[in-house]
Amino acid sequence: MNDNSPSQITKWILYRTIIRPVALLGFGVGGIFFVIVQLITLITDDPLGWHESIMFGFGMCLLLFAIITGVCSIKPLNGFLRLGTQEKIMNFSFSDEMKKNNITQTEYINDQWFVSAKDAAVLVFRRDYIREIKEVIDVNDAGLVFMVVIVTVDNREVRIKGLAKNITAMVDWYLETQK
Repeated sequence: MNDNSPSQITKWILYRTIIRPVALLGFGVGGIFFVIVQLITLITDDPLGWHESIMFGFGMCLLLFAIITGVCSIKPLNGFLRLGTQEKIMNFSFSDEMKKNNITQTEYINDQWFVSAKDAAVLVFRRDYIREIKEVIDVNDAGLVFMVVIVTVDNREVRIKGLAKNITAMVDWYLETQK
């Protein structure tokens, strides 16, 4: 089967989109550390020897990769937990909804859906899950990080923190669909 059409968005595709740059960063930092360890070994005639320094450098490369990727993987989990809550409360399946609406992009906005997977954050909201936007706060007074407080259909207040451009896009989407 040779199907060149893009596949519908799933939680795994959103996660993979977020993690790919983080994993590359972790691998890059680990690789740079590996090269530095090897250069130090060459320059200083380290008594550990070449073989041991390669093993040490490679081990540190893997450790740095695991630490950076692991720590940076935590932030997107909030978005997936919010999506899971929406699925439970609204009684729908994200994958089925994306398939039904033929949504194939990790950045997608229409009247019903706001889907954004960028800048190490996942913002996915179904329009009827948000009852109102209570306030938008400039967290660091520099216009870089905003927090929005939304009221959901089950009357819970949810605080969502993210880059100003992402939060602003979500708020604009909500206000535009209110009209």
